[in-house]
Amino acid sequence: GAGPKSVVDSWDRMMAVIVRCMVLSSRAALPHMMAAGRGSIINVSALASVRYLGPAITYSASKGAVNAFTEAVAVEIAKSGVRCTAILPGFIDTPVGFSAYERGDPAEIPARIAHRNARLAGGKPGAPWDIAQAALFLASDESAYLNGVLLPVEGGVRLLSPTAV
Repeated sequence: GAGPKSVVDSWDRMMAVIVRCMVLSSRAALPHMMAAGRGSIINVSALASVRYLGPAITYSASKGAVNAFTEAVAVEIAKSGVRCTAILPGFIDTPVGFSAYERGDPAEIPARIAHRNARLAGGKPGAPWDIAQAALFLASDESAYLNGVLLPVEGGVRLLSPTAV
């Protein structure tokens, strides 16, 4: 049902999948990176962590926790030579991204996607490759002085009026 227990269960599942998994992964990797005196932890957050994009309170809150965790870890490990950053993807064409447009009449999916794209700053969403390139940069020595950065990869969507998207 839609009672309080289901809300709590949904919250707990989202926090476990998004936040607890990230914390446990970092906890497992950090000792090895710190022993080596170098490394880069790259967390995946979301634009929804810093900007309202629609009804997704639990998701937005979990990604906000990713941001806070990223920044706190970055400061606490800064002297170890290990860095911690996060990527904040915006509208990216993935199966999960498309699933939001699959409700209702399937014949209307292309029109709903075209409507979304027309409202994006660049007129199109990003691709998974855009996220991969950002991660590659954050993992590389080219970003050696970036720590605690929350990197939006969203084509300028965060700069638009909230009514635009």
